[in-house]
Amino acid sequence: MLWAVLSLVIIQLWFAAHVAYWVRFDPSSTAFMRARLEILREDKAAAKLRHQWTPYQRISPHLKRALIAAEDARFVEHRGFDWEGIQQAWERNRREGGVVAGGSTISQQLAKNLFFSGKRT
Repeated sequence: MLWAVLSLVIIQLWFAAHVAYWVRFDPSSTAFMRARLEILREDKAAAKLRHQWTPYQRISPHLKRALIAAEDARFVEHRGFDWEGIQQAWERNRREGGVVAGGSTISQQLAKNLFFSGKRT
């Protein structure tokens, strides 16, 4: 049990260190971007990532609100996990017999895009 707790703490510290670093420095790419690049390179081997980071202050407040409304309407009501949304998606997917709805929040999508592969199975 001690090893499990210690492992969990180490993983959390690893994530926290990355987030602390990214507060000051933009990531050169994300797992999602790299996965998409692999897909592009299947057709065009010379494909490259081209992006330009925009300071948060320069992004229109209307665009920020639109993104939140489209991606996570309950963003201001939860603390990173929308348990109600996750349960509703689970029930709908079970009824439909496959994945037709997701319950992830903006926070969860950010974590997935930064840390985990964006590949679809």
